[in-house]
Order: sequence, then structure tokens, then C-alpha cells
Amino acid sequence: MVACGHLRVAISTSGVAPALSGFMKEDMEKIFGEEFAAFVDWLGQLREHTKASEPDFENAGRCCVRRWMGFACWQGPVSEGLAG
Repeated sequence: MVACGHLRVAISTSGVAPALSGFMKEDMEKIFGEEFAAFVDWLGQLREHTKASEPDFENAGRCCVRRWMGFACWQGPVSEGLAG
């Protein structure tokens, strides 16, 4: 199990290749560090903000997805909040 803030990812090969699971866990622990944990927290804040301000469920979902997709290009600190 890889744990990073609120994120939990389970990895299993059902016992067929336990070494592979171990390597994958090590790699995922490098990927999902403190910055990613902060990003997940930010997404939670964004979700709550969007739910409160967007009554249309589908529009709220699209808004969150657009913000989430921006993570690939995300450079600024999470402390910038929901602005932007």
C-alpha cells in the first residue's frame, strides 16, 4: 500500500510476482510525495468550493476536471489557493 496524504494506492500481482509489486511500490512512493499530497488537499478544497458555488452537478464535475488536468502543467505553490 502506498500512502500519501489522503491518497491510497494498493499494488498486487496476486502473489505471482511479488518483486514487481515491491519495485512498483518504490517507484510510486517517489512519484507521490509531499507536493502531490498538497495537490490532493487542494483538489479537496476545490471540490468543496465548486459544490458550494455550482448547483449543476455536471458543470461542477467539468470545472474540477479542467483544474485537475492543469496539474500536468502546474508549477505554482498550493498556497496560491483556488485563484487562477
